Amino acid sequence: MESLSVMALALMGIASYLIGAIPTGVLVGKGLRGINLQKVGSGNIGAANAFDTLGIGPALLVFAGDFGKGLLVLVLTRVLGFPREVELWMGFLAVTGHIFPIYLRFRGGKGLATGLAVALWGAPLAVLAFIHFWAVVFLPTRYMPLASFTGVLAVAVYAGIAGIPAGVCLALLIAARHFPETWDYLKKKFSRGG
Repeated sequence: MESLSVMALALMGIASYLIGAIPTGVLVGKGLRGINLQKVGSGNIGAANAFDTLGIGPALLVFAGDFGKGLLVLVLTRVLGFPREVELWMGFLAVTGHIFPIYLRFRGGKGLATGLAVALWGAPLAVLAFIHFWAVVFLPTRYMPLASFTGVLAVAVYAGIAGIPAGVCLALLIAARHFPETWDYLKKKFSRGG
């Protein structure tokens, strides 16, 4: 019985990663406009680059698809009877799949939309923390990566205080994906004296 549960966890983990790895942005871009998001704009396959290069309609489809991947994994985990803690770890694997998709040679998105689904499912108050700190940074700077990085760090702190280890790992993974652009922005800003 124990080996069966280990096997079930392993299979669910693989399925969660593979579902998360579905490249929604690439599928929408190529399907609607014949455009590969990896080769235009920022090169990112997420909703922000879709908005910049394809427009609001395709961007909403990309966001819905990326959010839906996370939600699908969580619903499947619940329906199959896994414990709540396992649900959040499977959500973490879905986000990992989105960021490092096997279908795109492990070059994916930044995980915000898929991570949002997991956060809403497991810790809705963390989403409020994200929105608050995101807005505090975005409104004066108008720089999305820095705002997202700050918001996600707030989620990591919240998850740590609330005792949600999967939430901490998830938030730090997404923060790490946003860090290079954030660091470049800060270096440029401070090198020219603000």
